[in-house]
Amino acid sequence: MPIVPVKFDRDDRYAAPSSPETDVAWGSISPPGDGFIFVNNSASYNLEPGKPSSEGEVYDVSLFHQLHCLTHIRTYAFTMKAGMDNNNTREVYDLLLRRQEDHVFHCFDYIRQALMCAGDMTIEWPREEADGRRFAVDGWGITHQCRSWVSLLISFTFVLRPLMK
Repeated sequence: MPIVPVKFDRDDRYAAPSSPETDVAWGSISPPGDGFIFVNNSASYNLEPGKPSSEGEVYDVSLFHQLHCLTHIRTYAFTMKAGMDNNNTREVYDLLLRRQEDHVFHCFDYIRQALMCAGDMTIEWPREEADGRRFAVDGWGITHQCRSWVSLLISFTFVLRPLMK
């Protein structure tokens, strides 16, 4: 994948509370099929067996699994917030969150490992406010060397065989 400079900037579609607009943005990150692909002859790629299907064995692309986990944690957190806002945290927990805990715990650990694997060593500095005071490091406005998102999506769509929704 080509490496391209990407400046990290705040995007309120992703760095804002849950709303119809932000939920749509988060829901549209993953490609059709949520990153699942079909692989024929998996042994020739030294893969463990996938889930058999009529189209080939089913696998998931790690990048999209990671984004799925982050989205799931976001949904869990905003569901918890809605319960607190409505002062019915126990009911929300019992009805909606308790059964998701193991998935969320998996996602925290999976994202931790993914971040450690990617190992972005870009140096970030504190942002300076217009009045001259310093602000904590937020990462906005700093250019990173990233895999090209467009190339990743093109490879996923045309090189791999995505499982369509």
